[in-house]
Amino acid sequence: MAHLYWSGMKLEDEAQVVELKEGDLWPDWVAQANAPGPLRDALERNGLLPLASHITEGMPEEDVDWTTPRELIRAARALQELLRERNADAAPLLAGFSGSDFTPAELHEHLDDLVQQAERVAARGQARVTTCVNF
Repeated sequence: MAHLYWSGMKLEDEAQVVELKEGDLWPDWVAQANAPGPLRDALERNGLLPLASHITEGMPEEDVDWTTPRELIRAARALQELLRERNADAAPLLAGFSGSDFTPAELHEHLDDLVQQAERVAARGQARVTTCVNF
């Protein structure tokens, strides 16, 4: 499962967030995005590291590489553009969803969900955001 998380988020706030589609695949992708390898390299080359930001149960907030809602939106839109262009860097980013039959179109839709959530968080005035994942 995965959803957006903001600094200081309370239990009652969680009722206002929506689980990301393909939420079961996102934690594995985030784990790979934070480990050395082709997926991480592609994120770095293309300025997509905000997509690797995460928090998980038991992780202190001070250990999070926070991003802003706007940075997250920009990174999601940039990844969608790589997919549309069939850029060579899109392959390792999509391959991070290994073991699934995830298509570029499905990833594009998932990123749309992420953007919509980030826009809602920005509208709430939250300055720092990350993805909450359960591994």
